[in-house]
This record gives sequence, C-alpha cells and structure tokens, in this order.
Amino acid sequence: MRRLFVLITGCLFFSTVSGQIDSSSYMLGNILYEQAKYTEAISVYERLIEQKGYSAEVNYNLGNCYYKTGDLGNSILNYERALQFDPGNDDIRYNLELANLRIRDKIGTVDELILSIWWRNILQLFTTNTWTIICMVAAWLALSGFAIYRLAKQMTWVKSGFYLFAAFFFVFILSLLITISSNNYNIHHQFAIVMEPSAILKSEPNESSTNLSLIHEGLKIQVLDQQGEWTEVKMSDGNVGWLMTASIEAI
Repeated sequence: MRRLFVLITGCLFFSTVSGQIDSSSYMLGNILYEQAKYTEAISVYERLIEQKGYSAEVNYNLGNCYYKTGDLGNSILNYERALQFDPGNDDIRYNLELANLRIRDKIGTVDELILSIWWRNILQLFTTNTWTIICMVAAWLALSGFAIYRLAKQMTWVKSGFYLFAAFFFVFILSLLITISSNNYNIHHQFAIVMEPSAILKSEPNESSTNLSLIHEGLKIQVLDQQGEWTEVKMSDGNVGWLMTASIEAI
C-alpha cells in the first residue's frame, strides 16, 4: 500500500493534523503501526476516536491497521469515513480502491448520464462545509468588486472593480448551487458497509421472506429505510432488499 504513514513531529504535525487530535496518542498509534503492532495501534486509534470523534487522519490510519489485520469490513468503513472529511485525498482513495479489490461481491452499477457523474464528482471534490466557505468568500469578493466599481473615480479602477465583481459573482452562484446540491445529496444518500462475513438480502423485513441474494463483508450499500431490526438497502446495481441492521454499520 502506498504512503501508509508519515511520522510528523512538532509544528509540522499541527499543520497537517486537526487540532482536535491528541498528538501524543496519534503519534503512539503511528509508532505502533511502524512496529507492526497493528492490534495495539487499533486500540489507540479507536480510543482516540471515542474521545475526539472522527477525522480524516485517524480514520485513514485506522483503516490501514484493519487492512493489515485482514479485517476488510472495518478497513473499508474507516477509509469511507476518512473520505467524508477529506474527499480530495488521493492516498485515501487509492487505499480504498485496494481494499475494494478484495471484496467478494462484484456488483455492477446502474447506467448514468455522463452529466450526472460529472456533477457528482464536482460535489465530492470538497466537503459541504468547504463549499460553503468558498461560497462566502466569493460573495465578499464580489461585493468588494461592486464597491470598487461604484465608488472608484479612475476608469482603470472602475473596470477592475467590474471585472472582479462579475468573476466572483459567477463563482458565488456556482458554489452556492454546489453547496445546496452537496447538502441535499448528503441528506438523501446515506451509506453503510456490510460488516458480517456474509448476509442474506431479503425481499421483506422478516426471516420468512424470500432470499434475494447473498452478499459479503466490505460491500457498500445505500440505506433507504429502517424497521425494527431490519434496514432497507439499495445495491449499486439498483436492486433493493432488506438486511439485518446488526450486519451493517453506517458510514
């Protein structure tokens, strides 16, 4: 696996790792990983997540540890969680792809319009919070350009203000649309990972219903609904069925 860990110290550590992360625990987990003490490293990272919550750095490293121990479900789960905080991280995506190659189920996908795929890829370039920040910055720059355009006396500044306003007003509108779309996508598209070695997809939320298919650990599915101990899920090929809630874990 590529670039699994980089040990970072001092100020460099704090420039790349979220301030919520306890540096001593994080570094201890890294050291344990480098010593091939994967189980001990997992305990450190899991405890850190319990105390501080999810983060791209910790979940990524935790996913690497689980991958080394052969725990495919937890490995993919943590890579997916890491991507939610840093969707543009190539290392996370690369390791997630490696882990997905080991999944037993090779399920196709529903044909989509190229435009839909393109738009979804744009949404996933950054988190919704990042798109919101881009939108706000663009709005302020557009207002600044408009102010220069209206208040400047020299024609050079008037032109510059107009171009600044036009450019960043366009960026503002585009980033606003992306922010709204990204938020709606996150609300209506909840995903989970199959954690059991195997699970039976049922036609209805009860044991006596028809078996639709047998799926395996590590598969990513979309969550649609939940009834008691059962969760309605949608496969990447568009098929819908019910799984025992205990057999999956939400990303």
